[in-house]
This record gives sequence, C-alpha cells and structure tokens, in this order.
Amino acid sequence: MALEVLSHPDKKLIDHLNGVEKKSLKKLDRISQYIDWKEVFGYKREEIRKALSIASKWHDIGKATVHFQKKIRGERANSKLSRHALLSALYTFDLLQKAGLDDYLSFIGYLIVKAHHAGLKDLNEYDYCEEEEFLKKQIKYIIPEFFTLHGIDIDIDTSKIYKKIRRIQLLWEESYGNETSHYFLIKLLFSILTSSDREDVVLGVENFPLDTSEVSQEKLDKFMEKFTYDTCINKIRKEFHEEVKNYSCNKENMFAISAPTGIGKTLANIRLALKLKEHDGIIVYALPLINIIEQTAEISKKIFGDENILEYHHLSEIAKDEETNYGNYLKSLQYEDLRRKTFNYPFIVTTFVSFFEPLIGSSKAIFLHRLVGGVVILDEIQTLPYEKWKITKEVIEFLPKIGVKIIYSTATKPTIFKATEVVKTNYFKHFNRTKIEVKEKLSLDEFSEKIANLIKDGKRTLIIMNTVKSAEKLYENLSLQYDSICYLSSKVLPVHRKERVKKIKNGDYKICVSTQVIEAGVDVSFERVVRDIAPLDSIIQAAGRCNRNSEKGTSKVLVYSIEKEGQLLSKYIYGKLAVDHAQKILGKFPEIEEKNYHYVVNEYFKNISNYANIDKGSYTEKLKKLFFSQLSSFRIIENQSSISFLLLINEEIEEKFNKLLEEANALEKSDIDRYKKSLLISIKLKEFSPYIVSTIIREDEIAEMGAFETRFGLAVIRKESVENFYHPVFGLHFQKPQGVFV
Repeated sequence: MALEVLSHPDKKLIDHLNGVEKKSLKKLDRISQYIDWKEVFGYKREEIRKALSIASKWHDIGKATVHFQKKIRGERANSKLSRHALLSALYTFDLLQKAGLDDYLSFIGYLIVKAHHAGLKDLNEYDYCEEEEFLKKQIKYIIPEFFTLHGIDIDIDTSKIYKKIRRIQLLWEESYGNETSHYFLIKLLFSILTSSDREDVVLGVENFPLDTSEVSQEKLDKFMEKFTYDTCINKIRKEFHEEVKNYSCNKENMFAISAPTGIGKTLANIRLALKLKEHDGIIVYALPLINIIEQTAEISKKIFGDENILEYHHLSEIAKDEETNYGNYLKSLQYEDLRRKTFNYPFIVTTFVSFFEPLIGSSKAIFLHRLVGGVVILDEIQTLPYEKWKITKEVIEFLPKIGVKIIYSTATKPTIFKATEVVKTNYFKHFNRTKIEVKEKLSLDEFSEKIANLIKDGKRTLIIMNTVKSAEKLYENLSLQYDSICYLSSKVLPVHRKERVKKIKNGDYKICVSTQVIEAGVDVSFERVVRDIAPLDSIIQAAGRCNRNSEKGTSKVLVYSIEKEGQLLSKYIYGKLAVDHAQKILGKFPEIEEKNYHYVVNEYFKNISNYANIDKGSYTEKLKKLFFSQLSSFRIIENQSSISFLLLINEEIEEKFNKLLEEANALEKSDIDRYKKSLLISIKLKEFSPYIVSTIIREDEIAEMGAFETRFGLAVIRKESVENFYHPVFGLHFQKPQGVFV
C-alpha cells in the first residue's frame, strides 16, 4: 500500500476497526451478566459474541477504497463511490456466513452495519437489485492489499450473496418475524456498535469513567438527616419512606409505588432504585415534562453531587469546560456530548420523549445497552397519552428481560401497566386535603361572572382553563376588579413564567389564571382550585396545586363545564372520548374526597382501556414486524405544525445573539467538520432557551404576518419589534390591523 489506509483524518482504519471491536465486546461482556441470551433471544452467548465481534471488527471495511481514501484526505472523489456502509455490510455478511453463524444472525449483522450511519429502515424498503448493481461497480475500487493483509477474501459472489439476503428477508417476514425479541436484539446490538464507533473516534483507547458507587444509600440517608417530623403530615411521610426503605426485593423486575401526591415519592423512588440496581447499573428517572425534570434534578444533585447527575432533554445544556486552546475546547464538547447521549452518568433525569422515542423506531438509541443492570423510574406514567399506552407498555415490559428493572411511580396508575406493589399501607386514607365538587355547565361570560363573585371571599385561588383564548378573556375580566392577579400559559416566555411562579410562591398574587401549564411540576399551593372540565387525571393533577401541605383542612376543587355554542371547550383540546368518560365518572360521584381519588381514577382508566384505541398508529404491530421507518413517526406528543420564536427582549440578549451570528459566520468559513460546527451552534443556542417560545400557527396566519428573520430554525424577533409579537401579560401574540390574534 502506497498510502496508509485511514478511517478518519487522524486515524488508521485498522486501529479504528480494532478499537470498535474491543469496545463492543467489553460492552457485551458487561451486559451478559444480566441477560440469558438463549432464553430471551434464542441464541447462545457465544454466538452473539462471535456475530458482534465480526460486525464491529469490519463495520468500516468499506472505507478501504480508492474513492473513500481520496475523500478522507480532502481530495476530489466520487461522492457516491466513496460511501462505505453498504460495502462494509456486504463483506460483513459474507464473513458471518463463513464463520458458521446462522442466516438470521448474519442478516442482523448485515442490517446494523449497513445502517450504522443512516439509521434502520423497514426490511422491504431496501432496493436489493439497485444495491447489488452499485456494489459490483464499487468493488472495483477496493484497495486489495488492505483486504489481503487482514485475511479477507476479495473475490466474493455479490449476486449469490444478495440472492441469499433476499431469501432470508422473505423467510423472516413469513415465519421468523413478528416478535418483540427480534426488534430488541437488533436495537441492542445496534446500540453497542454505534456507541462503540463514536466512542473510538472521540476517546480513542480510553473509556468513559463511570463510578456508580457515588450514587448510594448512604448519601441519601445523610441528605434525609436534616428532615424533621414534627407535624402529622410529615410523620406520615416518614412512615411511607420507611416502608419503601424496608421493602424486601425478591425476583420481581417491575415495581409500583402508588401513593398520594405530596407524600414524598421522589425520594422513595430513588431509595427503591438504589436497592434494585446492580453494582455497575445506572438509574434513569423519566418524567413527563421538562419543568418537572428541573426540580427532580435539583434534588438529585443535592443528594449525590452535580457531577453525578445528567439532566437530559432537548433544552438541557452541555457542561462547558472553556479552554484557551480552541481545539481542546472542541474536543471537550465532543466528549461531553457523547457522554450524555450514551448515558455514561450514574444518575440520569430525562423526559418520556427523550427516553421512549429513541427506543421506538430507526434511531440508534445508543444508550440502550447502558440501561442493562440499571433501573428506570417512570414517574406519572398516567400522563402518557392513552393512544400510546400499548406500544410503551410493550417496550417497558420487554426491558426487564434484558436486565433492566422498572419502577412506576404515581398516585393514579392506569390498570394496563402491571407491576408488584411496593407499598402495602393505604396512605390515601391519611390525605384528605382536597375535595372535588362538580358544578354546572356555563358559558364563558357566565363563568367569568361566577368566578368574580367567588373570589370576593379573599381566598387564594387558581383557575385553570383549557384554551388560551378563554384564559385570556377570563384574566381580562378579573383584572379589571383585582390587582393581585397573574397569568400563566405556554405562550409566556420561560424566563417570565419562572418569575411569576416565584412570586406565586412568595404570596405576591391572590389569583392566578392559567392554562394546563401549571398542572404538573409547578410546586405551588392555593387555598382553592377552579378548573374547566378535563380528563379525570388532569383534574387530579390540578387538585395537586391545592392545599398541598394540609394548610387549610379540606379545600375545594371546583369543576365547571364551560361551553361555547353548545360544545364543551375541553373537547377541542382533549377530544370527545376522554372528556365523556370524565363526565360519566363525575356524574356518578359529584363530590369526591381525596382519600377516594385513586378508586375513582382506576375506574376511569379502566373505561378508557376498554373503549379507547390505545395503539393509535398500530405501532406495536409495526415494532414486531421490524417496520423501523414507519416506527420513526412515533411521537409521545403528536407533531403539529409549529414555529419556535426567539424574542430578543432587551439589548443584552440582542447583543448576545448578534455575537452568536458572528461566531456562526466564522465557523461556516472555517475547515471544522459539519458535526463540530453543529455541536458548537446547538450549545450556544441552548443559552437562549429562556427566551424561546413555540406556537401552532395556521398557514393563512403565517402569510398575514409577513416575512420573519429566520436563523437556526427559529423565527427571530428583534428588540424593536417585540411589542408587535409579545404581550406583557399573555406572551406570544401577533398584531394585525383588526387587533390581536394568536
């Protein structure tokens, strides 16, 4: 060979191949402590190890071509002929077959190598005839000396191999497929291969340090020493925590902590997870919303230290070690970015979106192998949309088969999610802080008048509305009579929402009008809550914002049904089925005390399970049939056409943004690769998250607004134009001649 064969600009191909194989096998050996491969997947551990060894060792063999070597050196090359994944997959399949591995395991090796950059696809989506013809051309450009040196036969029969691959695919679809285990075998090996591939580039021969002993029972005990138990409610909290602490774990893998809101489930969840996890296992704490994550992460950091906690979601920032040397700074960013994505932290706090969506579909889910031996806490599982219950249940219930223990934590768990109950004592009977009272059906004007009279008694009152427009109108009416009033919705910038919540906690506001944004994760307590009718679990969540610490005996949660032209406003937001079932339950029980909430909610969820389509999109069937591309449309929250706005509300923020634009322009002209450029920009953009708000806008509204300055996928509103787009109380609005519209 006249030139050294490279995998990356600064790395020899053979070093990369050996490095990825070594890292892959190390991961496999770790997780094999907790997986019975034969029982779960039908293959012996030795067979899986041999298959992964070959796939990881030769996953980039297709880089040993003339065109790729020109490309990696910055020389002119044919872009199509310089691709490497498909050629690597072809030789990997041939090597797996020659090693005596069965057809299906060989096919899995072929799939994960072919997809290790682009992502997995439906099996019937590949055009094998086109692939075969292309490879016959590409093989002419391989570097024979490299193949010969490493004992790989250059002369392979491409037509014969593809005939075999097509036959395996057809057999898979006809007889072998339709099992969740097949899906997870592919995803698990794919996770190991792709994470090892990335780690070898970023870390070289090193590995991420991970000392899980830093997250311990002893540290939790020390944290809890400062608590006092001098009140009745605190004594109940102590009793509850002691019951979880003394729980004796047998051979179960799925657990539930079912207890009232405000009893201290967060610490109890962590306590149980510490008991359950293996010595090298991590804890993943998954929650519905980002604003809840911030609170849970803060508690976790106080217990175990900032350095042991990863807060992982699309708005979380990468910890930056600002180096004077720009090259070292880039390397540290790459290191931390990959460490986060591979879950190489002992304790991770994340969202349902960031946890479930990579596990379902074509995504690499490079953290999947890291879950093995660990514990996943699913907090407030009932907040998952009921249309997604079946597919998430399928995923959740398979994870214990690969050594992942599950904890459900909720006051209102849907009956479809089965688990061993950890808490035997009925703590609900001790909590009677609130009582739901069902009120009449009213128009918005009638409701406004009713509320205006109600709050004359001076009680601190939270009113939760289902639509932004109804919330704004109610606020406008009430603010004419009351000064101590605030407004919250998702259209208010996060920086302003945070300020308002702080003032609520300080008692600066007597009245708060809000949308559903306040229902979960906002630790506030009012003397009374009024809510427009909603699904029953949302009403229970609203009740959690009332009398949280039994300050006022039993407080009322009043549920009205607000209608417009004979239609309930709630049905525009939640749909007919969920609201109808809530009405049926509330019709049977017009007054419900907190101690009975869980009984009533169980009946509600049972009805939803019986009558609702809990697998909208047939994702469970698609998973079993390996329809990876079709699964990629899976979203916890259905996508709607929305625009994210960055509002430069003051000179400081605008100046900071202009500086970012200058840095982006300089980066564009630099020779830094695309991934590093993207990483640098994304890190900088996250600093602006308190000033970003998203909204759903119709096409005709977009046309009326005119052209925006768009940068980095955001609509940017400059300081001089902010007043046209942002109302000081209601947040994001757009001015047009007729007035304000949203």
